[in-house]
Amino acid sequence: MNGSGIAEVARWSTRDLPAPQRLDVWADVLTSAMIPLYVRTSNPREFEANMTVVACGPLTVVRQSGTPHTCGRGRSELARSGKRQYHLMMSLNNTYHVSHRNDLCLAPGDLVLVDSDLNCGIDLVRWYEFLNIGVPVEWLKRWIPDVGSLVGRRIPGNSNWGAALAAYLVQLLPDAVANAPVPHSVLADQVGALLALIAHEMSGQEPHSKPAERSLRDRVSDCLAQRCHEHGLTAEAVADSLGISVRTLHRALAGCQQTFADQLLDARMICALRMLESKIFSRMTVGEIGRRAGFADASHFTRVMRRRMGVTPQQLRMHRGTDSSDTAARNAAESDEDQ
Repeated sequence: MNGSGIAEVARWSTRDLPAPQRLDVWADVLTSAMIPLYVRTSNPREFEANMTVVACGPLTVVRQSGTPHTCGRGRSELARSGKRQYHLMMSLNNTYHVSHRNDLCLAPGDLVLVDSDLNCGIDLVRWYEFLNIGVPVEWLKRWIPDVGSLVGRRIPGNSNWGAALAAYLVQLLPDAVANAPVPHSVLADQVGALLALIAHEMSGQEPHSKPAERSLRDRVSDCLAQRCHEHGLTAEAVADSLGISVRTLHRALAGCQQTFADQLLDARMICALRMLESKIFSRMTVGEIGRRAGFADASHFTRVMRRRMGVTPQQLRMHRGTDSSDTAARNAAESDEDQ
């Protein structure tokens, strides 16, 4: 490949593979094209995945699509990894869940920067179309000295520079990159420049908050993680348990660009997701799981889950294979009542 000539596009698909081999082969393909990742699904015989890869100067542009599954990096995958790198990820069609420093629910167009040196979990609950940009560490540091300030944070696709980057990345189709009339380094530099602008834009969201505010925010988060199951939990109750005034609590959260209501809803969602994904709770209906997580009722739980994840609690549970047959029947009846 030369600077502005035709680059080779690599293509993979599980379509022509025997069903029992698809997961293992796909995991090998991911390791070869990007980094070691585990791949899990409750329906291995229905698993399908496709990928195209092209080099764009220092970057690697990867487009993926396929059936729902979970993937990520744990201790084993980290141990088998080589050189550290960053990955800029964006869904093109559906909401998905990422656990990487933070628990994030990302809508199409939202971006997240992932560090290959850290644990990561990705939950794709519908047919997905995905963009993953491999970014060398040293190259990105030329644009953003403090890269860590972006890692694991949601970059909103509707923010000023987030929208600009999302719109640009959508155009980076592998075949278009391969035949670009300008040097690939120029295409890559547009990504770096936009990320630098995003880092500056987002620097006002938290780094300007005071250390005391961030410390108190973390104490509130810890308290909510323990008490989110309490129905009717109020800011007053949390402030009282922390030995501070309600005004101090709200001021600290506002300094971190957050609100008590959002923090509480996030805590309840995380609690509910953990139960939905655990076989320990497989015989519990989704309505009961919602109530145990602190939601007012099953309908509220379903609405919040659909808004944030793009699927209902029952659909997520069936995808993860943690719904027993008798519980599935009760869930179906419960769903009919909600409607």
